[in-house]
Amino acid sequence: MNFKLNLLSFGKLLVLIFVLYTGWFRYAYGIRQILLYAPPIALTATILLHMITHGNLNIRGCPSIIIAFFALAIYAFASGNIVAVNKSYCISSVATFFAHSLICFAVYYISKEEKSINWILNILIICGILCSAYAYLRGIARKTSGVDAIVLGEANNPNFLGMVMLTSIFALIYDFDKFRKRMVLSTVLLAAFAGVVILTSSRECFLTLVITVVWWIFAFMKALAKEEHSGGSIFHNSIYQIFILLGVGLSIVYFINNFEGTGVYTKIVNSITQGDGLNSRKLLYQEAWRLFKRHYPTGVGFDQFRFYTSSGFYRNMTFHGHYSHSTYAEIASCLGIFGILIFFIPLGLGYLKTIAEFLKHRDYKISMLLIMFTAELMLGLGTIFIYEFYQMLILTIIFYECQQIEKSNAKGEIYEKPHKKN
Repeated sequence: MNFKLNLLSFGKLLVLIFVLYTGWFRYAYGIRQILLYAPPIALTATILLHMITHGNLNIRGCPSIIIAFFALAIYAFASGNIVAVNKSYCISSVATFFAHSLICFAVYYISKEEKSINWILNILIICGILCSAYAYLRGIARKTSGVDAIVLGEANNPNFLGMVMLTSIFALIYDFDKFRKRMVLSTVLLAAFAGVVILTSSRECFLTLVITVVWWIFAFMKALAKEEHSGGSIFHNSIYQIFILLGVGLSIVYFINNFEGTGVYTKIVNSITQGDGLNSRKLLYQEAWRLFKRHYPTGVGFDQFRFYTSSGFYRNMTFHGHYSHSTYAEIASCLGIFGILIFFIPLGLGYLKTIAEFLKHRDYKISMLLIMFTAELMLGLGTIFIYEFYQMLILTIIFYECQQIEKSNAKGEIYEKPHKKN
C-alpha cells in the first residue's frame, strides 16, 4: 500500500514540475532541457511500474480523447515520414506531441486510481497563482497588433498565457463546495486570473473569459438555490449570493471606467472597424483549405503548414512560417481526412454526450464541464490543441470527468455528492 501511494505521489510531483515548467518557468526564467525531458520520461516509467506491480495493465475504459491522441501521433509519424517537406522538424514535433499524450495518460491513470481529479485541479490553480503573481510583479510588455500585451517573457505568446489562466479559472470554479467554503480567497483568485487574461490583450481569450464567467455565475447561483431547497442554510447562501452580486457589480463598474483603455478593447474595436487580425486569419484559413485539397487525403504532414506559408522560406526549410492559428484548419491541412476522422469524431461525440448529460441532469459539475468544453472549442478557432500541452490536459480532464458522470448516472448513482447542511 505504501509503495502504491509513494509511486502515485511521485507521479503527481512529476506532473507538478512539468505543468509549472510548461506554463510558467520556461517563459519566466528560460528553457531548461532537464525540466523539459526528464519529467515525462520519469513519469512514464513511474506509471508503467505502478501498472505492472499492481496488475493494472488493462487500459480498457481509457477516455476516447487519449486514445485519439495516441492514434493521431502514430498516424502523424507514419504519414510525416512520407509527405513532410521537413521530416526532421515533423518527427520532432510528433515526439513532443507523443510525450504530451503520455503525460495526459498519466493524469488519467492517477485520477482513476485515486477516484478524484482534485490533485490535478490543485496543480493548475498553483500554476495560475504563480503565473498571475509573476505577470503583475515582473511581467513585460510585448507589442501585439499595435498594443501592449503583458506576458511572462519575450518568448511567451499572449494567447498561450491567456489560455493558461482560463485553465486555472476552470480548476478554481469546478468544485462548488470548495469555492463556496473559501469564497473570499476563491473570488480574489478568480479576479486575479481574469485580470491577467485582460492584460494579455488576447481577443479570443477575453471573449471566452466573459462567456465562461457569466455562465458560471448563473450555474453557481442556481446551485445555491438548489441547496436551499434541499435544506441548506438560507442565511449563509444569501450571504454567498450577495457576495457574488457585489463582485459582479464591482466588475461592471471597473469595465465602465477602465476597460476602454485596455489593449484588448483596442484590438476588438480594430477588428470590428478595420478587420484587424481577421483578414490575416482569413488568408491563413484559405491557405489551409488549398493545402487540404491539393494534398488529399494525407495532408502535408504534422506541423508542416508553416513551411508552406508565404512568409516562410519553403526551399531551404528555414523556420520563418506561420501555423494556421486554428485547430480545425491545422489538422485538415497537415493531417488530411485521416487526421480529421481520428481527432474530430471522438471530440464531436464527446461534446454531444456532454450536452446530453447536461440536458438530463443540469447539475453544477456537468455545467462546468460543458462551459469548459465549449470554451475549448471556441479557443480552437485561434489556437491549436495538439501543439499545446495545457489544452490537451484540459481535454483529458473534461473527458475523464464526463466519463465518470456518465457511468455513475448509468448506474443510477448521484455523481455529485449532496452538499452538507450548514
